[in-house]
Amino acid sequence: MAEMRTALGMPITHQTKTSKNPIIQWILDVWEGFYTVLVGMGVTWRHFFRKPFTVQYPHEKLNIPKQARQRVHVDIDLCGGCLQCDKICPAGIIKIVTAKPVAGEDLGVRPNGKRRALHIAEFTIDHSKCLYCGLCETVCNDDAIYMIPDFQYTTRSLEQLVVNYSRYSPEERDRVVAAAAAEKAAKQASKPAVPQTKVSDPQPNIPSPSVDSDVFNEKCPGPDGEFK
Repeated sequence: MAEMRTALGMPITHQTKTSKNPIIQWILDVWEGFYTVLVGMGVTWRHFFRKPFTVQYPHEKLNIPKQARQRVHVDIDLCGGCLQCDKICPAGIIKIVTAKPVAGEDLGVRPNGKRRALHIAEFTIDHSKCLYCGLCETVCNDDAIYMIPDFQYTTRSLEQLVVNYSRYSPEERDRVVAAAAAEKAAKQASKPAVPQTKVSDPQPNIPSPSVDSDVFNEKCPGPDGEFK
């Protein structure tokens, strides 16, 4: 008994006959090949009258589930610069550069009603290395990073897949970062210098064990060798 399977994986049991006569064996082999062709064509003809499973992509597209993990998108207006997505990304494809505003600078309010406390000078994502794990979307407290139904973003170069979502130009990024660093350095310089005095290591104060004379005499032998 030789077990065969159709294109759908259904088992087909067919008994292969053998003969010592070479002519009869040749006829049996021809029939065996013809029989397997009939089985395959039977599957083909059954599907010929059924509705096709495929679509004419890209002119036709299937409905993608709502929770499908596809391209990562960032709403930079909602971002607060907490760096949680940057820290949790297992592939390390997120790079965020923030800067504190200088004294007297008001960055306004974000669309969610929260104060904007930081400059989001740079927010780049390398989509060529994304694992589509969705961890960045999970840890974001402001719902600023999420998946969008866009999986057709192939390019001719990997550099085009590195997207910067920040609204700052390279010149503005350098300016706000330098201003924040200068203000921080000025605050550090304005602080009075704290004199450094060498403090010797304190000797540990180990209390001497107290000995009860009565207990000591009771448990120790006297001059005559007897316990009191």
